[in-house]
Amino acid sequence: MGHGITKEKKAKKLYFLAQATRELERAQTEINRLQAENKLLKEDPNGVIKQFLDQYNSVVIQNNRMSALCAALIDQLNGRVEVTKEKIKSFEGMRLTIKIEAPEGIEKFEDSDRYIFSYEATKVEPPPPPAKTDTPSPPSPSQTQTEEKPAEGLPPGSQIMV
Repeated sequence: MGHGITKEKKAKKLYFLAQATRELERAQTEINRLQAENKLLKEDPNGVIKQFLDQYNSVVIQNNRMSALCAALIDQLNGRVEVTKEKIKSFEGMRLTIKIEAPEGIEKFEDSDRYIFSYEATKVEPPPPPAKTDTPSPPSPSQTQTEEKPAEGLPPGSQIMV
């Protein structure tokens, strides 16, 4: 009498276990597909994501180099530097280029134990404001109404819906 209930429980348990295994396999297949797609997007040389990641990594590297330069300069000045707000603002609207050179007599930059830093500041002209015209801006889609106009170049009686 109780033996049939045990078989039934065991059968249900196996059924649910098999179903969970199938779901797990489907999920793993989907994960693998998405990972492959992600890899392709990141590595596609013509793709937007690859270009964005390259630009982002370049900015991070530049930021790290600038931070190392600033830290080295501050350290050489006894760990503290005071800069006026006016001095910082004097560089607004400028394109700054930090130059790094090896001292004279050093053939390979990598062989140098010292570096010479300088900068170049170029004034950046702000873009001109958009030219104002006397023509009104086009109406938004919600303001557009349909009206009938006589068609030019079409047989008489033809009309175009605008």
